[in-house]
Amino acid sequence: MNGTPYVWGAFLHHPLRLADAAALPGLLAQLPFDLEDLARPGYRVAWRDAAVVWGRLRDHLGEDGFAELVGHHVASFPLYTTLATTLSRPSTTYRVLLSILTVVTPIELSRLELVASTLSAELRLPGAATPSRAFFEALGATVRALPTLYGRSEALVRSEYDDMSGRYDAELGDVEIRRGSPTREAATSLLEALGTFDRVTRGAILAQILDLLDEPERRSSTLLLQERLALTRTEARVASRLADGRPVGHIAVELGMAEATVRTHLRNIFRKTGASRQAELVALVHRTLGTGG
Repeated sequence: MNGTPYVWGAFLHHPLRLADAAALPGLLAQLPFDLEDLARPGYRVAWRDAAVVWGRLRDHLGEDGFAELVGHHVASFPLYTTLATTLSRPSTTYRVLLSILTVVTPIELSRLELVASTLSAELRLPGAATPSRAFFEALGATVRALPTLYGRSEALVRSEYDDMSGRYDAELGDVEIRRGSPTREAATSLLEALGTFDRVTRGAILAQILDLLDEPERRSSTLLLQERLALTRTEARVASRLADGRPVGHIAVELGMAEATVRTHLRNIFRKTGASRQAELVALVHRTLGTGG
């Protein structure tokens, strides 16, 4: 995450468009942007302002109305619908969609598991971010609405959340039904949906997609490092690639982030693991995974 936490404008613009137009002046009062600003490609909103918008939406609509709005957002947001069209399995779509939220908002994904038809996810805000209970309520509604991308009923969800974190367990039904191979038109639509983001963010989103399409062994390694070394998902992905012998520059390209960001993750990994040198960290990763090296 960069200096000031932010949210991409498109992720506020779409749900606000679905809200009552008469309420918009109050929802956006005394904020440094309007609805047209949010629609501009590449427009970013400071997290503290986004948290205000989510809170106002929740207060204006009430619990049920807020959940209904978020559900409509999930079912009709172009990026989400094109992911559902482009990716052949719902299980992949759901994991990618939640992972993308870590790119376009400041939240961190500390756990994401899909066992049989049950999705378990834990997300949190970094300590310096403005608290937002409404945002984590919206995440619960997002998880509930995931099956609607495939024309199914909403999921049954158990949620526990506060101002800074949320835990969600959802029964999603059949998650492995395959669609036909994606068409050229579907792939083009996905690229068009990514057009609202800058080049670095597009790369990061595509990296999330490719990582979740990666071989099962890579996903298993990431989960093991998260669980055994108490790393975030991104930190585990960096540590796994470092142990494979990839230099920092290559890791940055693979994960769609700046080299400085990779080095920040590495500092956090060293702090959490107690390793003082790269060779020591690599050895620890190999011992943790039971691999050679």
